Amino acid sequence: MTSGIRTHRLLAVLAVAFSAGLAAQASAQEVIGEISLTLDGEDRVWQTLRSTDPSVSFNTGVTEYGPVKDISIQGYTEGGSYTEDVLAISLAIMSGGGMVDQTVMHVPEKMSQSWVNPDDEELVTIEHIDDESIRGTVSGRLCFMDGFATPIETDNCVPVEGTFETALPQE
Repeated sequence: MTSGIRTHRLLAVLAVAFSAGLAAQASAQEVIGEISLTLDGEDRVWQTLRSTDPSVSFNTGVTEYGPVKDISIQGYTEGGSYTEDVLAISLAIMSGGGMVDQTVMHVPEKMSQSWVNPDDEELVTIEHIDDESIRGTVSGRLCFMDGFATPIETDNCVPVEGTFETALPQE
């Protein structure tokens, strides 16, 4: 995918999650997985969530568009905000198993400033996937992006390494 389409796709995922997260702060939730990463030398953990309120989504799940499965994994810190310190992994996989696109993004404070993998760098390796869950690893670097329409600053990057495992609710 081109950089613009890729960035647009992930920002749409984050926008939905952030608006749903704001409404969900008081709703009941269930932890369905975990993302454990060393980000810039610091060990971090984010939880993936499922709401017990069917009108609220924490944006972890699978959406199918013809032959493409769009997998969204949204991680939140325990007891933290739904709009800050969010970790998102977005994968587009063809029905035959080939990866079309992948993005790893960390949003520390505000959605317009984030850390994202450069377009040509694949960080995610899937170790297991079925209709109900996914498990894999992340290894590489995330680089700063100062705004929605700005290029990724490939000279301003931090190392990232770790694992993820989560249930995948069908959307």
